[in-house]
Amino acid sequence: MSSLRIASRIAVVALLLAVPTWPVLAQNAAGYWTMDDILGAESAGSFDISPDGRYVVWTKSQLDREKGRRYANLWVTRVEDGESWALTQGKDSFGSPRFSPDGRLIAFTSSREVPDRSPDASGSQLWVLRMAGGEAWALTTTARGLRQFEWKGESSDTIVFTAQ
Repeated sequence: MSSLRIASRIAVVALLLAVPTWPVLAQNAAGYWTMDDILGAESAGSFDISPDGRYVVWTKSQLDREKGRRYANLWVTRVEDGESWALTQGKDSFGSPRFSPDGRLIAFTSSREVPDRSPDASGSQLWVLRMAGGEAWALTTTARGLRQFEWKGESSDTIVFTAQ
């Protein structure tokens, strides 16, 4: 697939993701955004394109008004038709999604509770999820959380990360 074709598909997906925020403008009769409109608006970010160019994984962020903080869930969009679906749900925060080199796995960070974690583990940890579905599993239980990570090589068996 040519880079121009991939770029045009990404632009279409970005436009489709932006459309749900347009009704926010209509909430105010004068056409101006209020502070509540800005803070409460959903936003999309952290985009990563699958190696075959068929999918985009991204985060959808929204405000938890009860806790006064934002949280994000992972979503996937099929580039061909723009159909999107959630990979995660809940009010834990998920971020930095990255496709594995073969496109079968998605690695991401999450504040989600790690089962059987060390008592001194805290902060965001590294998780992996199969693109085909199923439960995610934690790869790290670092004491102060993960800073960054990257898939390395052609296979999907190596992730390099830094922690605090």
